Amino acid sequence: MGAVCDGYYVIYIKRQGTGWEVHEPQKMTAESHEIFLLRLLSVNAAGKALTLDNLIKDFGSSGTLSVQMITMFYHKLEQNQDMFEFFQFMIRFRRTHRVVRATTGGGVHGFPDVSFHGVTPWRDRPFDS
Repeated sequence: MGAVCDGYYVIYIKRQGTGWEVHEPQKMTAESHEIFLLRLLSVNAAGKALTLDNLIKDFGSSGTLSVQMITMFYHKLEQNQDMFEFFQFMIRFRRTHRVVRATTGGGVHGFPDVSFHGVTPWRDRPFDS
C-alpha cells in the first residue's frame, strides 16, 4: 500500500494482483489520520519495511505506478484545460496585483477591503499572503 498526502487530502494506492487500485482522495480528519497511521503500520507488519529504497522502487520515477499516475494527471489536465487555465490566470493575477493579497485598511463597517475565506467568513484562510 502507498499513500499520497498533501496535509488536506490523502489518496491510498494498493497492489491488486498485477495492477494497482487507486482510491478517491479523502479529506484529512482526526479519523482519517488514525486510519492513515494504522495502514502505515500494517504495511510494515506485512513484511515490507518502510524504507527510502522500497519507496523509490515502488513509487520512483521509473516505477510503473508513477508513470500511470503522471499519465492520468496529464489526461485530467487535458480534459479540464479551461479550469486549469482559469486557476493559472487567477494565481498570476494575485501575484501581480498586491491589493488582492494585502490589507490596505479603511474598510467599511469594520470589514476589510478585500477578504478571502472558506465556509465561515473571516475564519479560514485558503492561502497565506
